[in-house]
Amino acid sequence: MKICKQCSEEKLLADFHKAPNNKDGKKSTCKVCDSILRRSDRYGFSYEEIIDMFKSGCMVCGGSEKLHIDHDHNCCPGKYTCGNCVRGTLCQKCNQGIGYLNDDPNLLRLAIRYLEK
Repeated sequence: MKICKQCSEEKLLADFHKAPNNKDGKKSTCKVCDSILRRSDRYGFSYEEIIDMFKSGCMVCGGSEKLHIDHDHNCCPGKYTCGNCVRGTLCQKCNQGIGYLNDDPNLLRLAIRYLEK
């Protein structure tokens, strides 16, 4: 067991990434916090701001598994954003579904019509 330096929760060693240079061979932050901290670097939000965003869950289905920060790719193409074009959080499935339809509302409407037939 180990206490995460970010969230202060005691977790199993399996919940920490490897860090061969550390005494116990594990990072000081758990995998969840490590992921949030990496996102804070990428999106320019603080750890606390990202936690608050994730509390609301997926903006489409309400799920809370594998959440991603969604941004307008017309403003910032690719994985990184200026932070001003963040739309909210999406679960992995909703994020991929919208992404495969190229963030195009018209394609989404056509998909809805197709499903309703």
